[in-house]
Amino acid sequence: MSKRRSFKGWELQDFQKYCNDNYAGMSRSEVQRADPGFYQIVRNKGFTDEVLPKSKLRDFTGWELQDYKDHTNDNYAGMSRSEIRYIDRIFYGKIRREGFIDEVLPESKKMNYTDWRLQDYKDYVNNNYAGMSRTEIEKANSGLYKKIGREGFTDEVLPKSKLRDFTGWGLQDYKDYMNDNYAGMSRTEIADIDRIFYGKIRREGFIDEVLPESKKRNFTGWELQDYKDHMNDNYAGMSRSEIGKADPGFYRKVRKKGFTDEVLPGSKKKPNDYWKDTENVQKGLEPIIEELGRFPTWSEIDKRNSTLNVSINKYHGSLTQVRIKLGYAEKEMEVLKEILEELGNA
Repeated sequence: MSKRRSFKGWELQDFQKYCNDNYAGMSRSEVQRADPGFYQIVRNKGFTDEVLPKSKLRDFTGWELQDYKDHTNDNYAGMSRSEIRYIDRIFYGKIRREGFIDEVLPESKKMNYTDWRLQDYKDYVNNNYAGMSRTEIEKANSGLYKKIGREGFTDEVLPKSKLRDFTGWGLQDYKDYMNDNYAGMSRTEIADIDRIFYGKIRREGFIDEVLPESKKRNFTGWELQDYKDHMNDNYAGMSRSEIGKADPGFYRKVRKKGFTDEVLPGSKKKPNDYWKDTENVQKGLEPIIEELGRFPTWSEIDKRNSTLNVSINKYHGSLTQVRIKLGYAEKEMEVLKEILEELGNA
């Protein structure tokens, strides 16, 4: 077990130093996945913009064909289309929509694995996909992944799955893990960030020994300024929907008191026809895609942005149509093409 970590007494500079020492070069979503406890504490302190790197959403406004070529040469030289698509779906989708795919990206080459032996597969995976999980390799190169499976080389060539194994863990192990990763967080916050860990504790019957006791707050006597102070101390920088999810009790109390507009941040209402524009749909999907590392499902979008979800069906037909239009259905279209070709040859 790693040494217990405590954020008590930390100031802004302490959080900045810790982030720079441990997560330099990582995006916000990468920091969140790597260290959810640290990420949540930073947000609760209201230090998000001062500590965490700015979101990497890019603006391609005014880009011409040569700009896309230069970006590809600078960042993805020597990589195949499927590899570029996996690593940077936003860039790939933009090229498809602009009609530049053949001018910018290298021609797709169907690989020939004839006469390949175990070592050949090992070398290829090490040279092209080092550090990636099995799932990530499958998404980046499904043909190679399937071929390795058919050859029976899965365990010899592909990295072991990263699923956590709690086998043999005792009460103290869970306590140490809790202190190392989620010190200072409530039960609700831990359950939201790490459902697997939370569920395991409940099944083991350790919930009261491991997790902090739930504290039902008493808002008796609170005035408007008290709610404002609590909001600024704990949820600065968060949207209304994020506050509602992080602390539904506080959120409901504010609404019942009629303090919604005075305490909670203003709603960022968009123009009525905002979601008719495909580019705006793309912008709405980008943070979700960055968070998940793939194109989201209907339920995943609905959970994070229900307005976007409804608007997709209202203005663009269906999520499938949007996925195809934005260039995220390449794999499915290739499979469909193969099926149609087989039917045509039958």
